[in-house]
Amino acid sequence: MQIQYSSARDPIARARELMNTQFACKLSRGVVARSLGLSISRFSYLFKTQTGLTPAQYLKSVRISKAKELIEATDLSLKEISILVGLDRSHLGRDFANRFGLRPSKFRSANSR
Repeated sequence: MQIQYSSARDPIARARELMNTQFACKLSRGVVARSLGLSISRFSYLFKTQTGLTPAQYLKSVRISKAKELIEATDLSLKEISILVGLDRSHLGRDFANRFGLRPSKFRSANSR
């Protein structure tokens, strides 16, 4: 996988940029750490220290936020949205409900005008 990011010197800022732009890809800690020239353990430690979240928690948050944007702004099916944000459908439903208090379909119904 070819990874590109800005010239920001801070590796965690680069990692966040990568996760914010490549969220649909299979991004493991190893892939991100290698792209930054860090060991997995060092990357994980720095990320948690600077953001308060593990890399996995951060990436999940990005994916759920992007799913919410798509649910609000499009008529795409939830299956299509789950593919676009890099989550399987069951995880999308569960994680979305944990964050927003409603399953995606109920959220869409409650917010449609």
